[in-house]
Amino acid sequence: ATPRGVFGDSSVDLVRWIDTRRHRAVAQAQFDAHGYRRELIEHGEGFELYLLTWLPGQATSIHDHGIAVTACEVLRGALLEERFTRDGAFVRKVSDEIARPGMVDVHGADIIHRVTALEPTVSLLVYLPGAGAYATFSELEAAA
Repeated sequence: ATPRGVFGDSSVDLVRWIDTRRHRAVAQAQFDAHGYRRELIEHGEGFELYLLTWLPGQATSIHDHGIAVTACEVLRGALLEERFTRDGAFVRKVSDEIARPGMVDVHGADIIHRVTALEPTVSLLVYLPGAGAYATFSELEAAA
């Protein structure tokens, strides 16, 4: 079944759906010294599931997820998620959080964030309805 058919709009059911894919994902994990790795491991009508592997310091750009709703679970390691809000043509950091194994973050399409690995990390990320177009942003520097 597709994630949408399994859980509708319930984040609890989405977490269960991701959980059933955890062991296969960890077995597939491969790291890349040149940047974090993102591999599509399952897709269907209305969803895409990615395996992400990270080495310490590897990070995404500051980005949104377009129209997608996402759920991310850290399987091993730790990720720093910095969240931003729009400030004119730039974005400004508003919070950060460390994600560790067992934590699942579900985000609406309005999220703007940057994710950085704090240690070797394996995570799963599901996009609904799929990973489409997204925007990247520049951070507004604080005045000295």
